[in-house]
Amino acid sequence: MRLPPAGLLLVLLTGALVGGCSDDDPSPGAESTSASPTGSASASAATGTAALCSSLTDLRTSVGALADVPVRDGGISAVQDALAAVQDDVEQVVDDARGQYRSEADALSTSASAVGSAVSDAAANPSAATLQAVGTAVTTLVDDVGSLVDAVGSTC
Repeated sequence: MRLPPAGLLLVLLTGALVGGCSDDDPSPGAESTSASPTGSASASAATGTAALCSSLTDLRTSVGALADVPVRDGGISAVQDALAAVQDDVEQVVDDARGQYRSEADALSTSASAVGSAVSDAAANPSAATLQAVGTAVTTLVDDVGSLVDAVGSTC
């Protein structure tokens, strides 16, 4: 019965992430067409912004899927599978954000790695302490995604 509380914790924390991202995502592309001076630099910036907005949307989707993992049925391995998709999407967000949002991207990368390590530790040694470490790592990840979303602002 130790895994269900961790699953519940993941659902609650990832739900906060999904809600936090969606509040700042009015309509992709709305901003990029209204303020685009001519020139290759602005076209490149618009392309980069579109890629970042798209990768943030993908991250939101994979986090939602993580929140829907039936931990009781699938156990920690189901969480690990869903987490792998989240980590792939985090990598893409980090790649798309590094140019303009380097500090937020670096923090997001670090926190995603910490979640992976914490989940691996919890799988190897399920205990209250390792499950609490997962919760702490996920909270940091949620905060770091929130910081990036705040930095991107209404761009998406």
